[in-house]
Amino acid sequence: DSLRDYQRTGAHFLRRHGSVLLADQPGLGKTIQTLGSIVAHASMQDRDPTSHRPDPAKAHTRWHLIVTPKVAVNNVWVPEIGRWLRDKRVETLALTGTLAERQAALVGFSPRPETEHVFVVVNLESMRIKPVVDTYPKSLRPTAREIIRFSVKKKVDGKQVKIPMAYHPENGLVPGLLDREWDTVVCD
Repeated sequence: DSLRDYQRTGAHFLRRHGSVLLADQPGLGKTIQTLGSIVAHASMQDRDPTSHRPDPAKAHTRWHLIVTPKVAVNNVWVPEIGRWLRDKRVETLALTGTLAERQAALVGFSPRPETEHVFVVVNLESMRIKPVVDTYPKSLRPTAREIIRFSVKKKVDGKQVKIPMAYHPENGLVPGLLDREWDTVVCD
């Protein structure tokens, strides 16, 4: 299996531009373009800027969050990661089942020392992040203690910026999922 020319072009575009909406028709290879850009981006970051050779001191495990419809967790993303990245040091964690089962899988997961990429695939329905806004009636508004705050990194004008966000635990999000800093977040 190898990339088609348009898929290679798409993967390079994603790698160069970072936050991008990839909206090809079904079956054209959005998944492989996304995986290709993730691996290529990590490879570029791990290089010495002067010699352009791999720099082991810069290498570390990269964590990638894939948020996808429930049907695509085990039918698309998990098998495609295995298919396209089988020669890489990759581990995949599919967070499915009840909230307690998803939390136990995440808490109990520890990548092997040689792992370069960890892909955590979670179904969109389990995320249900709802913004905490002041338009809720006072009786339904969560207290400050109930709100969990986190930030998402985004490149703005060439600089990394943290965008503050918040969610209420009753939204069903896997506890601990947003406690880490993700190298990549993909919404399918």
